[in-house]
Formats: sequence, structure tokens, C-alpha cells
Amino acid sequence: FPFIDNPLTGAGFWTARVAAFRVIGRYFGLLIWPGRLAPDYSYNEIPVRADAASFLVLALCIAAAAVAIRSWNRARVLSFAIAFFFVTLAPVSNVFVLIGSIMAERFLYPPSVGAAAAAVFGVRAVWRRGPAYRIGSYAVAAILLTVFGARTYARNRDWLDDQRFWSRAADATPGNAKAHMNAAVTTPLDKRQDRDRAAAHADLA
Repeated sequence: FPFIDNPLTGAGFWTARVAAFRVIGRYFGLLIWPGRLAPDYSYNEIPVRADAASFLVLALCIAAAAVAIRSWNRARVLSFAIAFFFVTLAPVSNVFVLIGSIMAERFLYPPSVGAAAAAVFGVRAVWRRGPAYRIGSYAVAAILLTVFGARTYARNRDWLDDQRFWSRAADATPGNAKAHMNAAVTTPLDKRQDRDRAAAHADLA
């Protein structure tokens, strides 16, 4: 696989595997709030290093696995949701085998089903505690649907044309050489400021 698509291919075995958990941490962040979205995360958006953040995400994954095991008898739905998330993420996580991309938001589509199921389980558990908690559950659900719906609407506008698409990608992934190069190529050169902006993206790439 090209190094620029997956920089983990240029790292040692253990460094690459531990650094892969840093990517999983970014997936967790996207599930919580997809504020910065991009079609590509090539070199050098995600630095390849085994740092504290990588080990923290590894610890979170181990804790989630422990929750899934403990919940098997008492909350099998939650156990299944957690297992579904990690099983569907495993083939594209770069933990077990390196693939052609270090990270891609499309890889999160199937695992997000498990994450959504776990979230619904949590809200339902609160809802079942009584009428006072149900109002709060409805309020939280309404807020989440509104906020994420607005984010979806705003993100859809980024797909209107190639120039806007890659410009937003470069903003979301400032360390991504491929995003900057595409932003440079798709920027119109009609005006001086446009040419300067295209040159700046090319220099960064």
C-alpha cells in the first residue's frame, strides 16, 4: 500500500499497532460530535507514534470489552452492541492487519450501528427509572436529533462542488497533503486571491 495513504506501513510492527488505537480514538470523537469531517486522512494528518493518547484509547477499548463481558447475562443487548461495534471495526482498524488507508469515515458506518444501539440502551435505562427521568430522556433525545440533524444539513452543503469539498477537507485535516493538493487543483484561478490561495495549498502539500 502507498505510504502516503497509510503511514502506518512505514512504522515498526508494535508502533503501528499502538498508533492504530489513536485512530480509533478519533473514531470515538466523530461518534460523539462529527464537527470536522473529511473524505481522506492521508499523510500526515495523523502522526504515527505510540503516545499517551494511544494507550489511553487502548485502555478504553479494554474497559469496553470488560463491560460487554460483564453485561452478557444482565444486559445482553448492551453486550451485543459493544461487540458489534468492535467486530465490525476490527477489519479496518489496522490493529490486526494493515490496510490501504490509515483512517476513513466510511469505515465507521457499520460500527456506528453498534454505538447507536448502546446509546439507545443507555437512554432507555434512564427512561425506565421513572416519570421524572422520562422528561429528561425526551429532552436529551430531542436536542441530539436537532443538533445532529443541523450538522448533517450543514455537511451536505460541502458536497455542492469540488472546490468547496476539498477546501473544507483541507480545513478539517490541515496535516493532510492530499487534501491540500486537491484544494489547490480545484481552486479557480480567476482572481489574484484565488491564485494565492491555491499556491498556499500547494506549498502546504
